[in-house]
Amino acid sequence: MLARAPRVPKALERAVAEAGGEVRLYEAPKPWQLPAWLRSRAREFGLALAADAAEELVARCGPSRMRLERELEKLALAADDGRVDATLVRALAPDDSEESVWSLADAIALGRGERASYLAEDLLARGEEPARILPALARRARELLAARRLLDRGRPDQDVARALAVSGWRAKRLLQAARRCKTEQLERTLVRLHALELETRGGRPARAPDARGALVRAVHELTAAN
Repeated sequence: MLARAPRVPKALERAVAEAGGEVRLYEAPKPWQLPAWLRSRAREFGLALAADAAEELVARCGPSRMRLERELEKLALAADDGRVDATLVRALAPDDSEESVWSLADAIALGRGERASYLAEDLLARGEEPARILPALARRARELLAARRLLDRGRPDQDVARALAVSGWRAKRLLQAARRCKTEQLERTLVRLHALELETRGGRPARAPDARGALVRAVHELTAAN
């Protein structure tokens, strides 16, 4: 029998023992254990996964072991000699973190608190640091604000996309998000993000003992204000 649970109830352990069986625990690796777990799993695929390659793969794909194993399968096909370095990982594994940051910035600007909180906590669970998330959020907010201002001036979509040097699906997504946002919401979001960047960099150390907690609190504040 297989069972998935945060812990094994004592009653179940006794019942299994009385039936002549044994309980074997297979605990999922913690987020910080994933690179080591991934290197061990890679050996089962016949791969020699470098330490920095394992860290890069976790950063790009997040904590889903199923997703990580799929990427290992792709790497096994591509690595002729079985050696996988960070360069090969960057070439083959899509980076989900940028997409998640865009989604987080859009959710904040639109005041979607539940969605924004989920995305922020998911990014942190993947090992993304606030020092990396915040500048990316600010860039996205500036991009949305620039698009919103151009749309308010009556500029056509293609002109807005050209002015912001975006094209294809990126341009389509940017324009859709900008149309749903208000200028004052985006301005307010940018001010708070810049303040938070200063706090987490140590510019205001008394208010920044925990950068990760500060990011989550700021997401709550911003979505409530928007």
